[in-house]
Amino acid sequence: MRIKFIQYSKYLFLLVCVTPSWANIYQKQDIAGNVYFSDTPSAGATPVILKEINTYASISASTNNTAKTLKETDDTVKSIYKSISILQPSNQQTFQNQSSIKSVLTIEPSLQSEDRVEWMLDGKLYQRSRQSEITLSEIDRGEHTLQAKVVDSNNKPQLSSQVITFYVHRTAQEVRD
Repeated sequence: MRIKFIQYSKYLFLLVCVTPSWANIYQKQDIAGNVYFSDTPSAGATPVILKEINTYASISASTNNTAKTLKETDDTVKSIYKSISILQPSNQQTFQNQSSIKSVLTIEPSLQSEDRVEWMLDGKLYQRSRQSEITLSEIDRGEHTLQAKVVDSNNKPQLSSQVITFYVHRTAQEVRD
C-alpha cells in the first residue's frame, strides 16, 4: 500500500508541476477607490486583458577584447599590426571614488617609431601618444567607453581595439548651509 502511495504521489507531483504557470488576472475596486488584483474571480471583479509582451532575441556579448582591422582606403598600404587589446580597464569594470584610472593596452607587434596610439574616450579623442599606458584623469561619474587606435604618421588608422565600457561611481558630498 505504501509503495502505491509513493508512486501516485510522484504522478501527482508531476501533474502539479506541468500545469500552466499562467492564469487569468482579475481587477476589483473597493468603495474607497483601492484597486486589487487577483488570480481568482470574485463578485465585481473584471478580467484584465494583458497586451502581448514585447520580446527580442538577444545578441551574444563577446568577451573577446581583440582588435578589428580597419578597412584601408589605399590598398598599397597594409597594416603590419596583428592585434591590439585594452588590458585595463576591463570591460564592464566599475571604479569607486577614484580620481584617476590607469589604462593599459597591448599591441602586436610593438608600436613602430612613426606610429601613434589615439585613445578615444566616449567616442572623442582623449589623448594621442606613443605610450601603451596612460592615466585617465578627472573622469566624470557615470558610464564611459574607451577605445585605442593605432594611426600612422599620416594619421591613417591602422588597427582599432574593441570598445570597452567602464563605470565611475563617486560618493556625493554633503553640502552644509
